[in-house]
Amino acid sequence: MATSIIGNSDIITVLRGTKVVDAYNTERVEWDSPTTVAVGRASVQHYLALEEETDRQTETEAGRLFTDTSDMRGKIQAEDRFVYDGRTWEVTSPPEEFRLFGKYHHTEMFVKIVVG
Repeated sequence: MATSIIGNSDIITVLRGTKVVDAYNTERVEWDSPTTVAVGRASVQHYLALEEETDRQTETEAGRLFTDTSDMRGKIQAEDRFVYDGRTWEVTSPPEEFRLFGKYHHTEMFVKIVVG
């Protein structure tokens, strides 16, 4: 396995919910018993923290997830969640794969967690 150039120092567990169709024929994702899709290395970098008080007090953290290890390539989808540092995060953008000189370089996506 090659050495990571972006410092994949975090271990994440990628979770995928079950797609179900409700009584109104609308597809949604059920998170009662998610499936573990992959466990691998990534780098989660925080860039925003908000505290809001509307009907209830919530804290939202946003970040970006980077990975350049081949075992994680193509494993994460936009509707997935992942566990990092004991907390479950949501993927909020489609994962984008970047290339350098025609070869796979890394994957990145936006992520968030809401507490409260």
